[in-house]
Amino acid sequence: MIKVMISNIRNGLDSILANAPQLSKMERWPTLVHYIVNKIIAARSENPPVLNSPTFHLASSSG
Repeated sequence: MIKVMISNIRNGLDSILANAPQLSKMERWPTLVHYIVNKIIAARSENPPVLNSPTFHLASSSG
């Protein structure tokens, strides 16, 4: 599983370098994080959790 994760990160970096070579090293990191988050969201939508996730509600204070 770790090998797959490392491979996915490497693929993300390769994709960023190929598609946005103008980005500086510092600008690549937010782009990589965005890539990783999109992968996680896609994986979660393909494999919904078996148990219902708890729903958290923020309490609002009205005066």
